[in-house]
Amino acid sequence: MAKIVIAGLGVVGSAMQTYFTAQGIDTAVYDPGKNYDDDTVLRTAETVFICVPTPYHEDGGFDDSAIRDVLSRIGKGATAVIKSTVLPGTTEALQEEYPSVKLLFSPEFLTEKTAFEDLSRPTRQIVGFTEQSAS
Repeated sequence: MAKIVIAGLGVVGSAMQTYFTAQGIDTAVYDPGKNYDDDTVLRTAETVFICVPTPYHEDGGFDDSAIRDVLSRIGKGATAVIKSTVLPGTTEALQEEYPSVKLLFSPEFLTEKTAFEDLSRPTRQIVGFTEQSAS
């Protein structure tokens, strides 16, 4: 099984998959909407990059149900890197809900037209972590 899994093959996930492939790094994919629905890859992964949609709601929040769905399927001790858009404080709240997974947050600064190039040559990298995941 692949040690790295990309959950969600939208703009960010597809760019990540292309990048890893170009680097010769084996990855697996989980995206039920695109017929990659074997969640065994999530249960056996060491690292899962969560790149699922988080649509914005008019009430001022993002729908994080797809993130929660992925987190509920990840094996104990794995690291999950949230690339999806969420509000500040979300990672900490999710860490409390999913204590068996190390959670990091690393937003992408991509444009759809140049996603692969933006991912390959980022102008900045931000990685946030919860207190629990720091160790």
